[in-house]
Amino acid sequence: MLEQIIDTIPIMITATDRSGKCLFTNAYQSALFDKDPDEMVGTDFANNFEATQAANIRRQDALVLKSSLAIPHYEEEITSDGVDLIFHCNKSPLLNHNGETIGVLTTAVDITARKFAEQHRTHLALHDMLTGLPNRVLLAENVKSTIANCKKTNSQAALLLLDLDRFKIINDTRGHHSGDALLREVAERISKAIGPGDFAARIGGDEFAIIFGKFENIDSINSRCSKLLKALHEPYAISGMGQVISASIGVSLIPNDGDEYEEVLRMADLAMYDAKANGRNCFRFFSEDMNEIAQADAALENELRDAFNKNQFVLEYQPIVAAQSLEYVGLEALIRWNHPRRGRLLPIQFIRVADESGLMDMLGNWVIGEVCREIKSYADRGIDLPRVAINVSPRQFQNQNICDELLAHIKANGIAPSKITIEITEELLIENNEEVRATLQRIRDHGVGISIDDFGTGYSSLQYLRDLPANCLKIDRTFISRIEDSPADRAIIGTIAHLAHALGMRVVAEGVETYAQLDLLRVSGCDEIQGFMIARPQQAKDLGKLLNGRKNDPSSRAAKG
Repeated sequence: MLEQIIDTIPIMITATDRSGKCLFTNAYQSALFDKDPDEMVGTDFANNFEATQAANIRRQDALVLKSSLAIPHYEEEITSDGVDLIFHCNKSPLLNHNGETIGVLTTAVDITARKFAEQHRTHLALHDMLTGLPNRVLLAENVKSTIANCKKTNSQAALLLLDLDRFKIINDTRGHHSGDALLREVAERISKAIGPGDFAARIGGDEFAIIFGKFENIDSINSRCSKLLKALHEPYAISGMGQVISASIGVSLIPNDGDEYEEVLRMADLAMYDAKANGRNCFRFFSEDMNEIAQADAALENELRDAFNKNQFVLEYQPIVAAQSLEYVGLEALIRWNHPRRGRLLPIQFIRVADESGLMDMLGNWVIGEVCREIKSYADRGIDLPRVAINVSPRQFQNQNICDELLAHIKANGIAPSKITIEITEELLIENNEEVRATLQRIRDHGVGISIDDFGTGYSSLQYLRDLPANCLKIDRTFISRIEDSPADRAIIGTIAHLAHALGMRVVAEGVETYAQLDLLRVSGCDEIQGFMIARPQQAKDLGKLLNGRKNDPSSRAAKG
């Protein structure tokens, strides 16, 4: 019975004498060498292994024989039939009846499968499952070791943060399967474009990080970044169709821009956002100016939050008139911030920070509520304001409750939904998806107007324009400013007007400053205009006087131009 137990237990058991000859081995052990147990008795047990492994076995046995002490729990890697196996071993003295050490008793458990599973778990914990690249955890380890090495060797390295431009369009238009395929291809191109001593990681979404371990000078980084951007900009074959995408890269130098992981990562992030702000498909090095801007933005964010509590925001309204009759047909609500130190601030001075800090929902909701209250206030005094356009940022449309909030303000003030027009930018068209389209359609179904602002400056698809439930296009002021001198801009304006009318939309030209512009816009087919020639933005309290008579007469003022 004992012999059966020893032969069937899944542990390798071997006894050797002081010279290393096998005294006993069980069937589980001899099966490793495809031999019979009796065939191994009397032979040098270590000779069954490769030279390096045999030498290690003899060394371990000698330690046991010399000390008469056990060597527990050590790992031995053994090659059998070309396969590397890992064993958990124990060696202890083999004693006779008198307690004398006459040999070595060895037991070994095959832990190869367990070790492989542990290595696999470790790999998963440190690598991105989609692309196979290292993840954020491994990036942190490598950046920290790179910083330490740069300090030790008085050398430099570079950390790059790379973010794909407008990647969301791929997911929205082609589906997440195509987006994943693109990310895998991007990871492969990055791996091929970097050098053997470099490191690349995917740290989330469409964001990647690269460490240039060594470089000769700044020009070499410029060259390598340009090479990387070029490789990524080549067309991709995704879902059987060609796709072109670009990237923005931010670069921080180690240790010049920081000697802590979080610090150099933040600097590269600031540089990357600067690259995006400068047109995308480019790279930017971190500069102290970026840090100062970031600190100023942080201070402005705190002041913005405080401004809500202190009621520092106000609205002004710029009139919109019919192009032919010059009758007032609408207003555009424009937010202003009465800053306690800097005076009255225009949106361009704080909207970006509000957008990036997540305050646009709160700010946009306040504007909608204030416009509805102003319309009701004038109605209570017997003055019927024309429709009011309210600018809504793409970020606000990430709030799925925007339609409910808008309708709640309209209902609470008892005004007609047709009194409100929501102005969206082409950016929302570019990032268009079914949820956005459904939200806009719901808003339109309740009688609220939809206007596309700054049309002509982005890259929106005509298909999106056709499918969105908009009833107005506003031509960007850059075309208006050149209309007198540029036949091309006049042609573009005329084409936009023709397209809009074919889709059942009104056309508004903004930024009109001269009579010559007005005449050309009339000929081009624009329905409505706004600009300093008509009227500058007005405070709410002055609207009643301005709109008295319902017709604008700019002839008494010198045209600006």
